[in-house]
Amino acid sequence: MLNLNILLMGIVTTVVISVVVFLFILLLLIIVLLYAKAKLVPSGPVKVSINGERTIEVISGTSLLSTLSEQKIFLPSANARLRKAVATYYQQRLAFLHENK
Repeated sequence: MLNLNILLMGIVTTVVISVVVFLFILLLLIIVLLYAKAKLVPSGPVKVSINGERTIEVISGTSLLSTLSEQKIFLPSANARLRKAVATYYQQRLAFLHENK
C-alpha cells in the first residue's frame, strides 16, 4: 500500500510539474510575441494621401478600406461592376432575341 501511495504521489508530482513547465513556456512565448509586435509593427498616426489632392491623418492599424469609408470616400466594388456588366449583357441578349423572333 505504501508503494502505491508513493507511486501515485510521483505521478501527481510529474503531472503538476509538466503543467507548470508547459504554462511557463506558453507565457514566455506570449511575452516574446507581444514584445516583437511592439517593436516591429508601426504605431501612431499615419498620413494617407488621396490622389495627391487630399491628405488625411489616421491611426495606424486600421484597414485602408475602413479608413476611407470613415472619411466618406467610397470605392466602387468589383461586385457592383460585375452586376452592372451582367445586367448589360442580359439586356443586350434580350434585345437580340427580340430582334430575331
